Amino acid sequence: LAIREGKFLDLIEIDAASNRGIDDIRVLRDKITFSPAVGKKKVYIIDEVHMLTTEAFNALLKTLEEPPSHAMFILCTTEVNKVPETIKSRCQVFNFKKATLSQLKEKLQKIASMEGADLSEEDALEIARASLGGYRDAETMLQQILDGHLNTQNLVGFGSCEEISCFVSNILENQVCLAFLFVEKNQNQGVEMKSFVNNLLEYLKSLLFMKMGFSDGLPEYPDVVMETLKKQSQMVEVSDLTFLISRFIKCDSALSLEL
Repeated sequence: LAIREGKFLDLIEIDAASNRGIDDIRVLRDKITFSPAVGKKKVYIIDEVHMLTTEAFNALLKTLEEPPSHAMFILCTTEVNKVPETIKSRCQVFNFKKATLSQLKEKLQKIASMEGADLSEEDALEIARASLGGYRDAETMLQQILDGHLNTQNLVGFGSCEEISCFVSNILENQVCLAFLFVEKNQNQGVEMKSFVNNLLEYLKSLLFMKMGFSDGLPEYPDVVMETLKKQSQMVEVSDLTFLISRFIKCDSALSLEL
């Protein structure tokens, strides 16, 4: 309860994106020697730890090698590949998976019910897909829809499975002009292209699985989209799908670099 109310003095959260230098780690190292005020442990949560400088990591390493018995570190990152091996080797690593569509849909409908709002199962699924497995993004989109009385399709339309299904059909049917016009129109409207590419990759992966006969465990697409998936799987080869997936993975990487 004290933690929720921000009154627990022995839980210290540090944003490494803003406090990433060696001086910040030195201040932490000096303060860590003090015993906990009320708890059994003094817990330091370092968020976005991959943002620390090399010098800061080296200073942190010394503390991690011989931490005080009352101290505990929780290092959080979305880019574990940027954390030095010397740091990771002194930690227990817990990988958190993205939430499933079912989990997100259930959470969103529960929130909407608590708020006294009407959220259909289809709209909840659309928000879940657009959030790319993130609870925070899903809840943010839900809040935008409820507060602004927005139509779900207007907010996540370009990333909806129906839009993606149509786009893939354009590609498979060699309707290149339609595919380009589709992307250009939505890009000019300021839609989030990275979100679309991620949802597109998820759709292509589902199409690949269906083509190879692995239909169990596919995302919860509407019936009309599932029918389109089946038709598309009959008109495309596995080699073509792996080619498309590899190309859009490169596209996703390029968009990440722009961000």
